[in-house]
Amino acid sequence: MYKLFATSLFLVYLALSSAVAQTQSSHTIGILADFNSSYGAVDYDPLVHKAVDVMIQDWQVDLVLMPGDVIAGQSHKLADDRFVEMWQGFDNTVAAPFREAGIPYVISVGNHDGSSQRSNSSFSYSREREATKTYWNENFSSLSYFNTENYPFQYSILYKDLFIISLDASSNRLLNDTDAWLNEQLSTPEAINANFRIILGHLPLFGVAQGKTKAGEVLADGAKLARLFRENNVDIYISGHHAAYYPATNGNQILIHAGGIMGRKLLTSEDASKPAIIKLVLTTDQTTATQTISVSGYDVRTFEEIKISELPASIEGINGTSYRLKQ
Repeated sequence: MYKLFATSLFLVYLALSSAVAQTQSSHTIGILADFNSSYGAVDYDPLVHKAVDVMIQDWQVDLVLMPGDVIAGQSHKLADDRFVEMWQGFDNTVAAPFREAGIPYVISVGNHDGSSQRSNSSFSYSREREATKTYWNENFSSLSYFNTENYPFQYSILYKDLFIISLDASSNRLLNDTDAWLNEQLSTPEAINANFRIILGHLPLFGVAQGKTKAGEVLADGAKLARLFRENNVDIYISGHHAAYYPATNGNQILIHAGGIMGRKLLTSEDASKPAIIKLVLTTDQTTATQTISVSGYDVRTFEEIKISELPASIEGINGTSYRLKQ
């Protein structure tokens, strides 16, 4: 009799656990940005190896987002074959470990990966862009690609209940017709019905870092783009380039300035810069219709959490003001 009772309780527990699993969705996402070394380098700082290992082994992330500057290009002095070698270095150090662990990853091309800077109607760094295109067309990550007309520079992905757009923000001016493309992607049923809409782009909308808060170092139409994001219910914009960790809001939108392995100081802070990586946890409870976004930054040298409460309350940079994220 006791065994039957215990078995019944166990079956009820399993049923309840299954019901909870069906009504809740949670993702642990690693964000790794701006980890390239000096021009032409094919090797990476030991902190990069450490960051990759922590995301795989300790955090056990479901997905990795990389908002650019993962190789060390943007130099006319480099030989053509150097770009192939740099992408192979990236593959050996970063991509291969994630692939072997079964963890998909998404990149947004940075200015050092394949800048979209133009001179007249031509790309100033066409060799980098060609090498980037070749590498990524030969090394698709295991994702459900939604729109790949301009892959790997601009594309969208449906990852479970997340709709993710990789924006070509590798220079301060977006490609022609990008606004129309964004509106088209974000108005699809897949984007509308997703629990979270995330956009990944290298340059930020607003400036936050010392030495980078000036024209050419942020998206030229940042304020306009922020409005487009709000109108289309984009939840998070993740950027790199400034290499200064600052999770922020502007209106009802979360702006994650991802930091970098070679961190910079925030615009209004005298605190020493910290090389940072981010753990992003997204949770949806279908029963209560509530969503939770948790952003945690860590100093890669010590893996101590960088307390958001100790970051500046706001940063007034070029294009607009970013306000410290409240969690």
